[in-house]
This record gives sequence, structure tokens and C-alpha cells, in this order.
Amino acid sequence: MENTIYLASNCDNDYILFYASLLKSIEIHHKTSEKIVSFLIGDNISEENKVKVEKSLMLNKIDIRWMTCADFMPDGYSLPNDRSTFPISIYMNIYLPRGLAPEIKKILYLDVDMIVLDDISKLYNLDLGDNILAAALDRIKIFSHWAGILNYEELGFDPNLPYFNTGVMLIDAENWRANQVTQAIIDAIENNKKYSFFADQYGLNVVLAKLPWMILPQKWNHVSFNTIEKTQPSIIHYVAEKPIHEHYKALPEHAVTFFKYLAKTKFKDAQKISSFQWKLKRLKIIISKMFRRIFNNFDV
Repeated sequence: MENTIYLASNCDNDYILFYASLLKSIEIHHKTSEKIVSFLIGDNISEENKVKVEKSLMLNKIDIRWMTCADFMPDGYSLPNDRSTFPISIYMNIYLPRGLAPEIKKILYLDVDMIVLDDISKLYNLDLGDNILAAALDRIKIFSHWAGILNYEELGFDPNLPYFNTGVMLIDAENWRANQVTQAIIDAIENNKKYSFFADQYGLNVVLAKLPWMILPQKWNHVSFNTIEKTQPSIIHYVAEKPIHEHYKALPEHAVTFFKYLAKTKFKDAQKISSFQWKLKRLKIIISKMFRRIFNNFDV
């Protein structure tokens, strides 16, 4: 247990190729002796794609644990129901310390739309001190009109309060559980649905505004729209459009990096996703959430 790195991610069947590429990049750059255990939480992932992911990796270095959302959800908890275009599975990160075994004391959550270019042990072994989590600052500010925490004044928050991106989070699971962070996030989202455009990120920032957390160096969550400056990124985060999308608009060199690692997986022949396919997927998510609100007595 002590010589193990615990990772967690979530996705659906459409994004499983990103998970394969992410793990391949982690495998290639991991040079220390720790075993890696990666939990993937998601629904409707085909057995064929699970096999393709596993055949893309050296399983003596990375042990994958496949979990559905239903299997993972702790008893007595339910999923928030927001109005974002993100799939419901995105909320699995807020349940990590509750849904995983209590002996797991530290968890590194990673969005699947990432490529790791450094040894993940450097990030995992950072000392969190008394902090509940460590995360990098987002380019969004708390007062951003299209995201952020739009009701920050109502909540009594300073407009200059640090606002973090939830794509990379190193979590002290014991500290999280002790502070009942999961329930606090659910309550924050449910009580502020009309402001929760960035789903889990809204809830996490609202709750952590009153709890200790640590700012990670930006190299551990370098978004794909940013140029590579003096410090090389340790993780590239493909926010918004992905390199596999035909309408990808971020830096071309970051797309080259993504396809370099995708080519080392069993998904190397994946077809590009059209703008229509991308918009259709988002529409399906919106409709499914509408029905979920109706059948669960939520206000539409």
C-alpha cells in the first residue's frame, strides 16, 4: 500500500481513447518503483474498449480498476443535477475519498483529456501538509461572467479569491472525509443550480474557499491554449476542443504531442470527431438531465 500511487479518472465510452493515451504517457514517464493503481469510473464502456486499453499498457506497471458510477457511489449519496453540458460522470471526482477504500489516504485525480510528460510520482509525493487538496489555478477568475462563481458576492467571497481548475487534484482523502467535503459540495451545487455552469468545479471552489488547499505549479496543469514558455509543462490539459475534434483550435504543437501518445495505444486508428457529432453529444447530455430533473421532481 505504501509503495502505491493511486490515480482516479472518469469518462464514458466516447472518451475512452483519451484515458488510454493518458495512461500510456504516465507509463512511459514513470521511472520510480511505485506500482500505479488507476481507478476508471464510468458507464457504458464496452468490453472491447476495456481490452484495448489494457493491451495498450504494461499491466505490471499499471493496474486498472474498472468501476461503474453505480458501483462507485457511496450508500446514502446521490448525484447533483445541474444545467451544464458535462456528463453526470464528471461528479465522480467529488466522491473519490468516500467511494474508495478507507485505507487509501491520498488520491490523484486526473481528467482523461491530458498527457503527462513527467514522472507522476513527483506530483503524487508532494507533501500536502494540512491541506485538503492541491490544484493549479484556472485561467478563469472567480468573477468571470461566463463561469467562475457568479454569485460570489451573495456568498460573501472576495472577487480576488484564488479559483482552481479541478482537472488535476492531489487529494488528502483522510482530511477530506474528516471535513465532510463530499456532502458540502453536493449541498453547494444543489443550493446554487443556476450558477453551477462548471459542474463539480463550481462546488469544489465554493467549499474549498473556506478550507485549506495548496496551489500547484502551473506546469502540472498546462492548458492546451497556452504556449510552452521557459518551464516545460509536466501535464498538458486539452480543455474545450480536443485534438481528436475536427474543430480543435488550440496550439498545433500540443495536438502533435497528443497524437504521439495516442499512436502508442490500440486506439491509434481512431477517426476524427466532427463538429456535428460533438454538438449532438452535448445535446443528448442536456436532454438526459432535463428528463432526470423531471422524473426526480427537480425544478426545470
